[in-house]
Amino acid sequence: MGRTPSLEGETEAVEAMMRAARMFNAFLAASLARTGGRVTPTQLRVLVFIADHPEAGTADVAETLGTDPSSATRLCDRLAVAKLIARRQATSDRRRVRLSLTPEGRRLVQSVMDHRREVFAGLVDTLSPDDRAVLVQALDALVATTDVVPSVQRDPR
Repeated sequence: MGRTPSLEGETEAVEAMMRAARMFNAFLAASLARTGGRVTPTQLRVLVFIADHPEAGTADVAETLGTDPSSATRLCDRLAVAKLIARRQATSDRRRVRLSLTPEGRRLVQSVMDHRREVFAGLVDTLSPDDRAVLVQALDALVATTDVVPSVQRDPR
């Protein structure tokens, strides 16, 4: 099983993060709903990854998702059929396939990200300048300690 918090302050911090996670999950679900059910959360994650890594291939997608290459290929097949991603042969290695968003895929990702920014901006707007500074410091510290999704650390969105 997982580690349980041992100190009172640690327990409070973990519980606060759990509350925040529930709130963020609701916001993320609302932004995903903007796709009209066209994509699953995992498919959206892949679209965002491809947007951030335009030279990515299916092996990169598999690594990011922590899944096997055949599962990543099937997921990308569905995104290609939906006309959200395009595949092209890599110029340096014709055995490799590169993935990119189609214009429709870019619009979908942009719509979701715009909605998220709007919601988060509304939340941040309710905070005092001092609380905003504390929030930024705390979130930056958390991001710096995680390797769950390495691209998150470099993602300016």
